[in-house]
Parts: sequence; structure tokens; C-alpha cells
Amino acid sequence: MQTEQPEKKAVSFYEASGFSMWPFLKKGERIIIRETPPDELKKGDAILYQRDGAVVCHRVIKKYCGGEGIIFFTRGDNSFAAPERVLASEVLGKAIAVKKGKKITSLTSGKNRLIGLCIIATAPFRVRLIRILGPVYRRFKRFAGGLRTFV
Repeated sequence: MQTEQPEKKAVSFYEASGFSMWPFLKKGERIIIRETPPDELKKGDAILYQRDGAVVCHRVIKKYCGGEGIIFFTRGDNSFAAPERVLASEVLGKAIAVKKGKKITSLTSGKNRLIGLCIIATAPFRVRLIRILGPVYRRFKRFAGGLRTFV
């Protein structure tokens, strides 16, 4: 009786350089990526993809299977821009862990997967909240700054 060995998937490391995935990923932290077939990627997964010579890590907010094959719609956790359309051929892999200093945090655990899904679910509310509170905060900041000059 033969038992099949599970297929070993390549693992890569990338360093975060931007702020689009903050607070999930901070600049300088190392992302551990595993090659993952596009059909295994799900909503809530953080993926790395290549776009115009740059490597980008964003979260999958929607997956579409159509005539062009599998298409992902992604957005950074800290981004309020429209989702980016990513073809399966552009995907380098799935973020499976983050190295923060000497600590490695799994992104595939139930808790971190749930956090990712909550980030996606709350995105529309965060955008509205920032649009409402942004002007109020700026006015308060000007007012508070003015008070400091008189004290």
C-alpha cells in the first residue's frame, strides 16, 4: 500500500514597505508567503501579487470565477480606495504568517482569519465614519491648538 506524500509548496519571505495593510502589517515586518493555487484562496486571505513591477500584499474581499478565469478583488486593510482587480496569474501566494521581531504570528489560525473577515465587513462603515469624523477632528484640532497658544 502506497501513501501519497503531500505536495510541498514553496515558501518565500517579503518585507512590508507600505502602510496599506496597517495595523495588520507594519513597515519592516516580514511576511511569510506560501504558493497556493488560486482556487484554494478565499475571501479574507491576505495575498501577494505582482503589479507594475511592485509586489503588493492586500486582502481578498471578493473572488470571481468567470470567462477570464479566477479574478480577485483586493484592498489594503488601511485603504479606502476602490478594490483592485487581480488576475490569478498575478498572484504570488498567500500570506501564512508575519514575523514581528522574534515572534511569528500565524495568519491561518481561526482567530486571525476571523479578524481578517471582520476587517472586510467593517470597511464600508469605517469609510463613512472617517468622512463624518474627519472634519470634526480637524476643527477640534484647530480649536485645541488655538487654546494652547493662550494658556
